[in-house]
Amino acid sequence: MTSFELVFSLFGLLLGLALAEVLGGFGTAVQLRRKIHIGWLTPLLGALVALDITSFWMIAWGMRELVPAHYVTLMGGLLIIGLYYLIARITFPHDFDDWPDLDAYYFEHRKWVLGGAMTCNLIAMVALVALGAEPLQGALTRWSMLVFIPAVIAAMFVKNKRANVALLAVLVVQYPLVPTLNLIGVRG
Repeated sequence: MTSFELVFSLFGLLLGLALAEVLGGFGTAVQLRRKIHIGWLTPLLGALVALDITSFWMIAWGMRELVPAHYVTLMGGLLIIGLYYLIARITFPHDFDDWPDLDAYYFEHRKWVLGGAMTCNLIAMVALVALGAEPLQGALTRWSMLVFIPAVIAAMFVKNKRANVALLAVLVVQYPLVPTLNLIGVRG
């Protein structure tokens, strides 16, 4: 077993559970669509969290040769993945009777979820640098981060519903867009 396999056996499980939390929230919302107002905000937030977790999974795979198997690595991973699980857990309500309007739920919980996602990304970037990687390789990746941070901060504090939908849509679209442009050879 390689060091990466040892470390990632635990964290792959937790990342999978985090994705299951988000997908379960989507499923429950769809099941209750006649009883609750779903809106755009919480589903877009759920998509953002799912895509961010998936992108972290890919980053972790790309770093498999650099990840040492020791307690510090496990603690650092636990910090990031534990935070991902927490934000995935609160992306959708667990008692929809208390939250019949998911837009209201979004505005009540967005700072925790978005702030947690941004914190995970920043900790991961610091860890990548500490492991000797260059996390912002390529112009598209740098542009993506220049969009990500201000858009997340704006979505955390802007009170306008339409502005939040637009910000979340931009954030969600960039996740498949940047890797696709990189794959086809576009250099920002």
